Amino acid sequence: MQQLEQEVKLEVDPDWTLPDLSGLFAGVKAVPLPSLALETTYYDTAGSRLAEHHIALRLRREIVAGGAGGAGGAGGRSTAVWTIKLPSSAPSDGTVLVRTELTWPAPAGPGPGPRSRRPLRPHPEAVQFLRAVTLGLPLVPVARLTTTRGRTELRTSDGRQLAEIDHDNVSGRRLRATGDGPNGTTPGPEVHFVEVEVELADGSAQEVLEAVVTRLHLAGARPSARRSKLSTVLGMAARAAAPAGAPAPRAAAPAGAPAAPRPPGAGRSAALMSDVLAEQARSCLDALVDHDLPIRLGDPDPEHVHHARVGTRRLRSILRSFAPLVGSAPGEVDDSPETWFAGAREELKWLGAALGDVRDADVRLLGLVQDCSALPPAYSLGAAALLAAAEDDQRLAHEALLEAMATERYIEVLRTLEDLGSGPGSGSGSGPGSGPAAPAVPVPAGLWDRLAQPAATGMPALARRQWRAVRRAVHRLGDEPPDPALHQVRIQAKRLRYLSEVAAPVVVPSAHRQAAKRTSKAATALQDVLGQLHDAAVTEQWLHDGSTRIPSRTRTAAAYATGLAAGQLVARAQEHQRALRQKWPAAWAPLADRHVHRWVEP
Repeated sequence: MQQLEQEVKLEVDPDWTLPDLSGLFAGVKAVPLPSLALETTYYDTAGSRLAEHHIALRLRREIVAGGAGGAGGAGGRSTAVWTIKLPSSAPSDGTVLVRTELTWPAPAGPGPGPRSRRPLRPHPEAVQFLRAVTLGLPLVPVARLTTTRGRTELRTSDGRQLAEIDHDNVSGRRLRATGDGPNGTTPGPEVHFVEVEVELADGSAQEVLEAVVTRLHLAGARPSARRSKLSTVLGMAARAAAPAGAPAPRAAAPAGAPAAPRPPGAGRSAALMSDVLAEQARSCLDALVDHDLPIRLGDPDPEHVHHARVGTRRLRSILRSFAPLVGSAPGEVDDSPETWFAGAREELKWLGAALGDVRDADVRLLGLVQDCSALPPAYSLGAAALLAAAEDDQRLAHEALLEAMATERYIEVLRTLEDLGSGPGSGSGSGPGSGPAAPAVPVPAGLWDRLAQPAATGMPALARRQWRAVRRAVHRLGDEPPDPALHQVRIQAKRLRYLSEVAAPVVVPSAHRQAAKRTSKAATALQDVLGQLHDAAVTEQWLHDGSTRIPSRTRTAAAYATGLAAGQLVARAQEHQRALRQKWPAAWAPLADRHVHRWVEP
């Protein structure tokens, strides 16, 4: 199950009591609920990969007070649930925590408390969902919390829930994987804190949340900097374990916290080509992992697939440009850097193709929706049939992408990027990608030696070669260039754009940095015009085949109407292509200006 959580956390003193909230709004009353005893175990990889990406995975057992046993007694009702908490893209003012929750019921039986001696493995669907983030590393217990929760619910006169206010008394311990103790972990010192959570019910207005928080502030509650119980326990445990006078270790980043910036790496004039390549691998990995979960969740925003695709295309293009620098040495065969480079490019091509099919289907559907909306009503039947076919193509492409993302091959691509992103000096198998997450074919040790040259001179040399490739492709076009030839110009311009973007931070002097940025901007403009031309040509061909895309059961009735609508849309696509063919030379002119690409000249 998936839902959106909106809540505010507040700090309170141990003896704080909840004020009367009845009458906060007309007809609204505060209803006390049975208290809960919560036993929660959080899981992460040994290297805190979930925390690094602001994700939390927990198993929580809730025991509702009841009968003679009281909270947690024999008369209580118990449920256990696995939950993943993800940072949400929904807008927030920074005070309200907005997170997406996914839940799975846990099997009945004893919870993960201190008396449990059997290993508790995370829910298999949760493990599969998080594989890209964890790179397939095992998930182990990292913290255990026990909470006594007092609950109050705000309800309207007709019984509709508006919000829940939870008053939590929390005890927690950090767990370290040592092979000892229950489930192979050793608990750290126990820490305690008290907090209040105000969670908005589905469908309730933000004004309800604001009014409750204001009333609690007046009663002595304070704004809290805490983002999660897990981060609070880990932070307090780290401070408690630190030697006297020593700076406390930093706790893992909580879910929803801003990402820590990457090391500057290639962003310096003293960088080597190896630094540049490692930083590009990290950037590609970040793009894939950041957009992996929204794609799995079926987020309708097409930019998730787009950014993931751009990440793979960009790195594949950079690898292609770098390939001459890592050519084979005498005696090297299968394990040479050149062979490794070719294999890495092939794997990125495979993944990029799966992402590209979805992206192409997204772009085509968006264009058809716009064009069909401009057709007269007489063409509505055929337009609807074409849109349905385009939606089917989009759905099938997305299903194929999810199948690719469920394979071990996909995880191997991510592990390779992690290994490559470790950069020189980490040693094959000893960097962040080491251990169980190391790729099957690690980066060859000799690769970094061959890239140990200054990027300030190496990047212009690569860009010079690519600039000449763009110029040759343009000069071969002739007066009436065919679509495939213009598409080749687009591909060459895109490669130049990527090289220029990567080179801009590392070339010297500053005038050359500015020129590299202008080259990137001009190459992007040319690429965009030719990309629109290519998309229009592909859509035209798709429309020519439109009659074959209508389901057979409706083809007889819909074929005529579909053909009429397709003819109108083909005419629009051809007109668009004519306009773009007239426009692209003007987009080429800025890139041809020698002042733009002077930074690549020797």
